[in-house]
Amino acid sequence: MSHRMNLVRGDCYGVHTGTYAGEILVYIEEGADSYCFLAVPTMVNRVISKLIIENACDKDIIKYVEKLPKSIIKICTDQFKLNISCQ
Repeated sequence: MSHRMNLVRGDCYGVHTGTYAGEILVYIEEGADSYCFLAVPTMVNRVISKLIIENACDKDIIKYVEKLPKSIIKICTDQFKLNISCQ
């Protein structure tokens, strides 16, 4: 059963299987029909459909890891914005 995610900027999710297995996704912001993350350690932006994220959470494909400290959240957010400006 899919549910609305209650993501907070700076929350980290470990990806256990699939395309992004081994990455940690740091939540940055919500789009109209997607969630935006910075993947670490690759430092690549990931814009993923809300349905895919909600399904992955329901099936334990991604799991909550931790909330980052404010200073690290700022670094991740700045990197996410820099990646967009460099496209």
